[in-house]
Amino acid sequence: MPFGCISVRNEKTYNCFSDITDKYEIGQLLCAKEFCEICLAREMQTDRVYVCKKFLKKDGRKVRRAAKNEIMILKMVNHPNILQLIDTFETKKEFYIIQELATGRRCI
Repeated sequence: MPFGCISVRNEKTYNCFSDITDKYEIGQLLCAKEFCEICLAREMQTDRVYVCKKFLKKDGRKVRRAAKNEIMILKMVNHPNILQLIDTFETKKEFYIIQELATGRRCI
């Protein structure tokens, strides 16, 4: 950086884990994959059941990139054959993706 230039850094605001648990009750672990854990999540207000994907940032850049890409793609698509994105959260240690629940099939 040249002398005399000032770097202004935008501070990223993160969710607290309580932001998630205030809205959703994280339940049973359905499966653990290479990049994420998949759990049931019940929305407290409506009692609707969703899927929660939890990506750990400590697992590296590849995992962070995969989570961000999945969020970006899910925000862009709206199709009856694709599970819809319901909510996302980012804490300092994890990304959480809340999606519609597909029943009757195994986790792939």
